[in-house]
Amino acid sequence: MEAFAQSLPKLRKPAYLLFKAFVPQAGYLERLQRKARNYGISERIRFVDEIPDAEVPALYAATDLVVNFPQRDSFPVTLLETAACERPVISCKLETYVGVIPGENITWVPTNDCGELAAAITLRTNEYSYREGSFPGVRDVIVECFSEGKYQQRLAAIYRSVVS
Repeated sequence: MEAFAQSLPKLRKPAYLLFKAFVPQAGYLERLQRKARNYGISERIRFVDEIPDAEVPALYAATDLVVNFPQRDSFPVTLLETAACERPVISCKLETYVGVIPGENITWVPTNDCGELAAAITLRTNEYSYREGSFPGVRDVIVECFSEGKYQQRLAAIYRSVVS
């Protein structure tokens, strides 16, 4: 949110931040709303409640750019989803992400570097123009390697190797 606030004065087009705010923690949404007010960007933030899995691709389709900036993460679900939906993403480069998926659609920024994130948001937003099928190769890899069936097969193979 801070990086978005820093980037707004430098953006050449209107921008809004869709913030997934479905963390089951008391007061979480209220703290985010207070932060948005403190940064003076409440009118540029839209909070998204939890949505059914089947509707996630529609949410990504409605975005020009996805920001993934957790302090820690064990599995890159957002990166997989954005790749499957062929959306560009800005992400911190956590160790758990390296080598997991192709990065043609990813702008990597250092972890916990708000200034670099703001610069990437500014650059990617200002240069963005919609193109159908922008990252088909990335999508193909995700479908091939991370489809539910493939993933279940890999987990079963890991389980069999541990058991034996």
